[in-house]
Order: sequence, then C-alpha cells, then structure tokens
Amino acid sequence: MKNLFNLSGLFYSVCVVMLLLGCEQNLQKQDDHSRLAIQNHMDENVISNRTNEQNTINHTVCAVQDNVNVKQDEKIALIIDDAQVVDQNSFSATESGTANLIFRYSENLLSGNVVFTQTAPTKVHVHQGYAGQTGDLVFALVQNTTNPAIWDIEEIMDPVTEVFSNAVDSNTLAAGGYYLNVHFGNDPTSPTLRAQIVSNDVKFNVAPLIAHNGITTIASGFAGASANEINCQVSAFVTLVDLVDVTGVHLHIEDENGSTSNKIVLELDTSVTTATVYKIADADSFLNFSDLANVNAGHWYINVHTATNTSGELIGYLDASHFDFIPLTIDASQVVDPIAANATDTAAANFMLDTVTGMFAGGVTFTGEIPEKVHIHSGYAGQTGDLAIELVQDVLDSSQWKIAEADYFTLDQSVLEAGGYYLNVHLINGIDTLRSQILQHGISVSVASFVSHAGIITNGSGFAGITVDRKVLPDGGYAVKGFVTPIGLMDITGVHLHIEDIDLVTTQKIVLEANLNGVFEIPTTEVLTDAALKDIAEGRWYINVHTALNVDGELIGYLSAIP
Repeated sequence: MKNLFNLSGLFYSVCVVMLLLGCEQNLQKQDDHSRLAIQNHMDENVISNRTNEQNTINHTVCAVQDNVNVKQDEKIALIIDDAQVVDQNSFSATESGTANLIFRYSENLLSGNVVFTQTAPTKVHVHQGYAGQTGDLVFALVQNTTNPAIWDIEEIMDPVTEVFSNAVDSNTLAAGGYYLNVHFGNDPTSPTLRAQIVSNDVKFNVAPLIAHNGITTIASGFAGASANEINCQVSAFVTLVDLVDVTGVHLHIEDENGSTSNKIVLELDTSVTTATVYKIADADSFLNFSDLANVNAGHWYINVHTATNTSGELIGYLDASHFDFIPLTIDASQVVDPIAANATDTAAANFMLDTVTGMFAGGVTFTGEIPEKVHIHSGYAGQTGDLAIELVQDVLDSSQWKIAEADYFTLDQSVLEAGGYYLNVHLINGIDTLRSQILQHGISVSVASFVSHAGIITNGSGFAGITVDRKVLPDGGYAVKGFVTPIGLMDITGVHLHIEDIDLVTTQKIVLEANLNGVFEIPTTEVLTDAALKDIAEGRWYINVHTALNVDGELIGYLSAIP
C-alpha cells in the first residue's frame, strides 16, 4: 500500500481509511469470519449487485494514481509448495523451495533464483497466469552449474530483437499475473510446485473446492483470486472437475456481519479447451474500496451451483491459507470391536479446521440408513476413547448431521492435528458402528484385523491401528502411535510391530507395552527411521502377538493403509 501515500485530497483519505479498516477487521474479526464461514449464509437472500455505472466510478476512483507513481525495484520473496497447484492430479509433491526475486520496473526485467532443500527438480519455469489459472511459458530457469539445488534466472539479450530473456510486462506482474512452476519429472501428471509472483500491492488467495455443506459429490475443483490494493482490480479463475449441469459460478464478498456485499458472476472461459474454467469478465474486474476492505479481511469465497444442488454443490473459501479441509469416508473398516464391525453402510463427511482460531466445523451426509447417534471421540487409530462432541441432526434433512456452533472450539487443536480424534457412528440397531479417524495432510493411518499365525488353531482375535506423522521431528525420525487390542488370548508374552525391507529383513522392530485396560501401545519414546518409513509406504509391516503356548506368534495382522 506504499503508493497510496502519493494520493492527495479526497481519494487519499478514502483509500487510507478503508484499507486500514480492512486491516483492523482482519485482526479483530477473524473469529467472527471463521464462525460464519461454515454457516448456511450462502443462500444468497440479500445481494446487492453493482451496476455498470458503479463499475465505471470504482475504476476511476481506484486507478487515478496510476500515472502519478514511479515504482522502484521491488524484492519479492516466495515460498514454493503444492498449495497453489491448479491440477489436482499433481498435488502429491512433498518438496518445497524458496525464491528470491527482484523486479526491475525501469527495465521490465525479473531476476533472481530459486533454492530447493530436498529433491532437485527436473524443470523450473515462469508462466503467465493469475492465481487459479494456468498459462503459457514465458521463460525457463537454468540449473546452477556449481550447486544443483539452485536454479537461476538467466539474462541474455536476443541479438536480433534486442529483447532480454527475462523480460516481463510490468502491468501484468503488478497485477499478480505471473507464477513460478516447478516440475519433478517429465510426465504431465508428475508432481509440481507453484508460487504466484506477486508484488506487495496484490492480495491473492487460492482454495480447493469442497462439497457444499456436506453434500455428497464426486466433483472437485480449484479456485484462485487476486485483488490489487492500488487500483482495486480483481481476477478470479475456477477450474472444475467432474461437474455437470453447472448453473452458476459466483465470487462472493461479504461484510463483517457475513452478509454478501457483492456477488460477481464468473463466465465460462471459452479460450480454454482442455479443462472447464470460469473467469471474471472484464466488465466486472474492478472493486470499490468497501469491497476491497472486506477482501483484505478475508471475507470472500467461490460458490458453484448446479441443477441438482441449486444452493451450491462446491464451495471454496479464499482465505484457505489457514483452512484445512478434511474429507472422510466412514465405514466399518476402522472399528476396533469386531462385534460392532459388521455394518456395510458408508457415509461421507466434510470437516474444516481453521488453524488460526482452532475452529473445527462440518458434518456428515448419509445416503443409506439414518444412524441413531453420531459422535466425535478422542482416540488414535486402534484406540477407543471418551466422547468429545455429539453431532446434531438437521431438523430439515435427517440425512445431515453437523457440529453445533457451540462445539466449534471444543477439540484440542494439537491432538486433532496429530490424528487423535475419530468419528463414531452408531447405527439404529444399537450394535453396529462406523468409524473414521479425522486426519489432516501428513498423517497416515493403517489398520489390521488379526488372523491366526501360520495356521495355528486359536480362538483369539483382535484389532490394530497405527498412526504415522510424516513430518520430520526436530531430532530426526517420525512420530508413531499404535494401539493393539487382543481378544480371547491367554498368557501373552509379547506384541511387536515388525517393519521389513524388500528382502523381508526386519529394518525396525518396536515392542508394544500393555496398559491397564489390556491394550498394547507403542511407547511414546519410539520414532520411525527413514528406512522404516520407506518400507511402510510399500506396505511391508505387520503386528505379531506371541503367547506362552505359541512362542513364534499366535496372531498376526498385516497393516494396510486407510485411503
């Protein structure tokens, strides 16, 4: 916002006051917005659309300073990861990098480099395109000859055209219209990283599109939107996957009370033939200062309507930098008690964690039998625990169960982020249950039901669940939690987790300890090695339960990952 200080008179006062209000809202109204984000306020009952006359006025007010300011060179520091990648088939990259760039406005040149701390990429490019949009290649970076972890922007002048290889358009860059794209492999579906190259004047957000208010859908998508604080120009691009009968794609901007202050209708981008993309039309590409203040406070989202779901089938919260979306499939495969694990029903859940405020909200949709109760319990995979939240049934739709607003802040965020809560569904017969661990990105769960070891005749049975946090610990290794519940066994002499390499040689063996409830658990001091984590990823691990009668093992459980 530094250029605002070059304005004078009324325009200066309006800009500064409104933008400062936006900053104040961002600090003071975050909790209010988080609470409002999951409500059914998207029903579009009170909407004030802008007229063409207002658009003209907004454009004039915001753009008046464009010919006044002379910009200096600008340093742009970026974090590059997979959060901004539009193609969801390429989201699997775990690497990251940092970029240190300088835009030389007087020359229209972009210089600098990108540094990677893990795997060196195959290619690094600069493309033209706004947040949520894919675009053409502008130029490629080159790998540093002395340090392969560094990729540099070259500056070579074409002797014929006298144009430098790193030339970019200043207006496009100032509006956030370029991005870094990093490839790990030559296949189009290979993992990629992306970072929008944005000046300090541009506010931008991206968001995956999720099911609207727990609706069951196979569709997905990705949205990105940018707003320039200097001239109030806004762009938005939405890519849809597996969605039919789209009746509308809208960008909503809300005020501090959660009421829609502006709704912008996106149009189908007919220039894109390889995907279904919607964008803001040029006539609607400028905001007024009030809307800009609401954008700065994070009050904007994308809503996608279809003929089947007229209120919205997909939604994307554009301040999703601190929102973690957690979709779950609930069935009987994770139920610890085998007596209660016979149900064939399934259900779908969509939850959202605001990592800033700790708010956890969302619900479950049932397409078959309507359950008797739906709960969230404390407990890791393979473990049963105390009731934490009882979801409430929707009074208008009995297939919908949601977290009440009073319980949005009930769960312990650190436990939630470690995979320490599960959803438990009690079916109407009072016996069978469904279960699903509530897992964020980077947490994986594997479960196993026990069978007799090497054909031994036994009345024993049981269940095992192992949780792995794939974030590296400060001292190296990876945190692991595991719980094993043997049933019907006498004289247990040992319960072990075995991890094997490709030659079936044990790379790590963990001895589980019995607690007062007869459940065996992995000691908190245990961590997984890098080699063990690789073998786990390839499915080579199991639980062995030894008894006095069967010293080599009476029960065995081969662990399989929960998708």
